Amino acid sequence: MGFVASSLVVVPEVVGAVQFNANPTKLFGETRRLMTFNIYAKNEDLEGLFQSIEEQDPDILFIQEYWSWHRKGLEPRLSELMPYSVHCQGGKRSFLGVYSKFPLKELSIQDCVDSLSAEQRTSIIAVQVQDEIPFNVVTTHFDWPIPSDRQKKQRRVVADALNKIDGPTLFGGDFNSTPFSYAFKGLVDEAGMKRVVWLMPTWPAPPTYPFDMPPWMQLDHILTRGDVKTNLPHRGANGGSDHYPLIIDFEIGDDPTS
Repeated sequence: MGFVASSLVVVPEVVGAVQFNANPTKLFGETRRLMTFNIYAKNEDLEGLFQSIEEQDPDILFIQEYWSWHRKGLEPRLSELMPYSVHCQGGKRSFLGVYSKFPLKELSIQDCVDSLSAEQRTSIIAVQVQDEIPFNVVTTHFDWPIPSDRQKKQRRVVADALNKIDGPTLFGGDFNSTPFSYAFKGLVDEAGMKRVVWLMPTWPAPPTYPFDMPPWMQLDHILTRGDVKTNLPHRGANGGSDHYPLIIDFEIGDDPTS
């Protein structure tokens, strides 16, 4: 009975992943690259983190667990790659950053604290990227699923916020939720988003744990809505973090050859 119950959750996910990965979208226009990375609050390898980011050369970078001392060490170097940025710092999950090669305009749904004394546990960074064709990017760091009330309230707030955004949108970060969970699937449906990463485990990554093990949980996700086309995602080097970063190339707008 346990096997059958588990199969009802796992098998559709595996089938969906096979179908999604077997039919990659062709990108015809000028592509951009998005990278989302939980760098791990206790990670002291700033050089490894920077090399992991520099190697991927993202146009847009989401960072979670971006503590003030990380920011102090990485900001000067990241700003050379991506001169535009927004930061949050405050409660447990409010240490976020967004970096961009293009100017950023904050959206009204943004809920970002920037005070170490703030009690707010979570934040939302929501900005419009002022590219040739503007598009929106949103990131957050969801709380742990236990106790369930915290993440449940946060999902509701995030879904409501996303539904107030018009135009092409990319949403990503550490969701602390697997693709198998009904909570994650509910968020995707409530926010009207589309999944673009299927069965790509991002946690754990060595050397954080006492022995090496392959990643077996996908806690990091990227979702899209509107006229956003993406190719198949890939993982980057973890740079000392307990998460692997997710990277995806995308384009905004119609196929110019059609």
